[in-house]
Amino acid sequence: MVLEHYGAQHLRETIRRHISFAERLAAKIAARSHMELMAPQSLSVVVFRRVVRGKNGDTDEEASDRATEVLLERINASGDVFVSHTKLRGRYAIRVAIGNGATEWRHLERIFAHF
Repeated sequence: MVLEHYGAQHLRETIRRHISFAERLAAKIAARSHMELMAPQSLSVVVFRRVVRGKNGDTDEEASDRATEVLLERINASGDVFVSHTKLRGRYAIRVAIGNGATEWRHLERIFAHF
């Protein structure tokens, strides 16, 4: 039904655009010292977390989990964008899955306002 309504070319363009947005989002997250990509960006999905360092410079895993959860709640409470969470290798992470055909880069940029 979706294919009939939008057509194959439109769906291909939308998927390519979403993948491009995810690549751009992953690069911007990776460039921030207090953020960490938890997995390589895959198609239109980006998984990341907030990193909290201890006094010795090592990652404080529990503090990072809490900080990531607080960040997710702040992002979602804003009403600007909705992200979900996941656990990856036992760590709490934020999962951005770009799938709405109307999504534009300006929507994803709103995530950074909460960092």
